[in-house]
Amino acid sequence: MREERHKKVESLLKTKIDLIIRNELSDRRLGLMSITHIKVAKDFEIATVFVSHPQDDETRQAVVDILNKARGHIEKILGRAVRLRKIPRLNFKLDNSLIYAASIDELLKNIKAEESQTSDNNDLNKPDTETTDEK
Repeated sequence: MREERHKKVESLLKTKIDLIIRNELSDRRLGLMSITHIKVAKDFEIATVFVSHPQDDETRQAVVDILNKARGHIEKILGRAVRLRKIPRLNFKLDNSLIYAASIDELLKNIKAEESQTSDNNDLNKPDTETTDEK
């Protein structure tokens, strides 16, 4: 039962925090930012909000810094938007899992291309094994 409530609170916070960021913060660098997931501590004291951004490392870090600086403002609006006994302290962190997944995908594509090229080269080096009819 507690785990179910925990997941509901995480889902609610994710939705509300995303809306607050979109509607209340005006920094254009936040435009492509997305919240990937939220982990709320068992005692509901702290919520770690994982964010992702498709730009370069510098922009991604700037997005996290902007959000952490605006955390008090976000928490205040969140407190008015949701009915929880206590609003958890927000901590924004960069989620690199999408970048990591993309790099693995690129590696797999490269391996497949190399295997295909090696296979094509092996086919060219094989002797022609067709037999001719002898009379």
